[in-house]
Amino acid sequence: MKGILLVAHGSRVQETKEVVYRYFEDLQRKYKNCKLGFMEFNEPSIEDAVKEFLKEKVEEIVVLPLFLFEGMHIKKDIPEILEKYPIKFKILKPILYDKKVSDILFERIEKSEVY
Repeated sequence: MKGILLVAHGSRVQETKEVVYRYFEDLQRKYKNCKLGFMEFNEPSIEDAVKEFLKEKVEEIVVLPLFLFEGMHIKKDIPEILEKYPIKFKILKPILYDKKVSDILFERIEKSEVY
């Protein structure tokens, strides 16, 4: 059995956490067996989510990072956390460059009536 782990950085700003939860709720509507884990500041932690997957006998975790770029958290920190546990995992690419994001940016500029 596989599970999907949405990983977010975490924030002390409540509104940021709420946005992450909205993405997580969207994910849960489309896919079964999803969990959320934060790097820091918020709960559940990545470790908490992995422990829940292990209790459920999940054999592999598909890690979906809610990050724009592939920085140290994705290249180093997240793998180090996951490697502590007896479970297979695959870390998907973050958003990186995507024309859809550019389109959202263009839309924001156009709606701003500033430019």
